[in-house]
Amino acid sequence: MSYQNRIVLILSTLLFLIASDHSHAQDTGLRIDKNSVLGGLDGAQILLFENENDYARFRITNSLFNSSTNNRFWDIAGKIGPDNTGLEDRLNFYLNGVGDILSLRGVDNGRVGIGTIFPATTLHVVGDIRASSLAGTGDRKVVADANGTLKTESAVPKYLTLSGAAFHPDSDNNSISWIAYAAGAFFSSAPAGFTSMIAPVFLPHDAVVTNVTVYYTDNDAANDVNFRLGRFILAANSFGSAGADLSSSGSPGYSSVFLSTSITIDNQLNAYYFVMYPNSSGTMDIDFQINAVIIEYVE
Repeated sequence: MSYQNRIVLILSTLLFLIASDHSHAQDTGLRIDKNSVLGGLDGAQILLFENENDYARFRITNSLFNSSTNNRFWDIAGKIGPDNTGLEDRLNFYLNGVGDILSLRGVDNGRVGIGTIFPATTLHVVGDIRASSLAGTGDRKVVADANGTLKTESAVPKYLTLSGAAFHPDSDNNSISWIAYAAGAFFSSAPAGFTSMIAPVFLPHDAVVTNVTVYYTDNDAANDVNFRLGRFILAANSFGSAGADLSSSGSPGYSSVFLSTSITIDNQLNAYYFVMYPNSSGTMDIDFQINAVIIEYVE
């Protein structure tokens, strides 16, 4: 018999078995008895065999099967347990008789196991899972929506706000007179030398700063004041900009300045702060206030 005819015969047999009424003994058509084979030793074949009180198995190969050189095969193994609990009802798929490729259990209205023949939940996977709908750039959080569908979480902006009360002089000079309250921080009299207002910045490690907005008061028409998201570089024992430098400008009075940026926070190597300091010719006095800072970031 040619392999084409064998395949036709195999498919016809399977369709017949599926369509048959199993409520009574099958007494017409073609029936494969236990421990029987349909087909030859080589090529396409279906083998049905069962050990007592074990799985009934269909062993399936195609025309590429050769008992000597390419003896790989699929097993579909079904078992009904000894009672109606369904705890031992299983339908397993194996490659070459082993491998725990796929398992279906009858308990709890059905369980599916991939890589295991003992699924403990509705879907139990042993190994990695790849979903094309979750693919993208870099590591991202996976969340479930209201319908239980898994998806990647969009980067939601978060905000850190520094009020005026967070600032203090960046100096160990106890004679400096300054005021800090919820609406702003400033020097009540011009201090001697170069002095600034500073506040610590606590952001999550690996957060990315995207925008910085500074609310300030500049009543000095001749001079501007500068602002910086700075960092203390731990290994070098030195200070530097984290990448966000701004300055006041325009008409005197209460105003704001905005900067779009991209700064990745590294708390292992740096300690971060925000500072207000004068330009090269100005002095810090009551004319300059830092009222608030809003740092926008994503995780």
